[in-house]
Amino acid sequence: MLLVHVIGGVCLIAIALALPVFELAAVAMVVRSLLANIAWPLQQSLLMSSVVPEERATAAGVGFAVWVWPMPVGPALAADASKWLAALPLLLGSVGYIIGGIAFGVGFRRVLPFSRVATATSR
Repeated sequence: MLLVHVIGGVCLIAIALALPVFELAAVAMVVRSLLANIAWPLQQSLLMSSVVPEERATAAGVGFAVWVWPMPVGPALAADASKWLAALPLLLGSVGYIIGGIAFGVGFRRVLPFSRVATATSR
C-alpha cells in the first residue's frame, strides 16, 4: 500500500521534470493513474476491515473527506504557485501524495488486509 503511494508520487515528480518530453510525461501519467486506481480500493479495504460495521459509513465519509478536502482550493493555489515555477504544483502535489500515503501506511501498519473483519467484540 505504501509502495503504491510512493511510486505514484515519484511518477508525479517524473511528470513535473519531464514536462517538455510529452512521451515520458504521458507514460508517467498513465502509470500514476493506474496506481491511483489501485490504491483507492486498497485503502477502503483496510479501512472497512478495521472498523466495526456500525461505524463503516462514518469511516468511509471521513476517509474520503481527508483525501479530497484540498480540491476546492487546489486550482487557485496551483495557479499562484505556477507563477514561480511551472512544475511547482506537481512537485508539491507529489510531496503531499507521498506524505499522505506514508501517514496512511503508518496509521494502518498493524492492520493486515483481508486478515480479519472488525466486529463489535474484536475491538
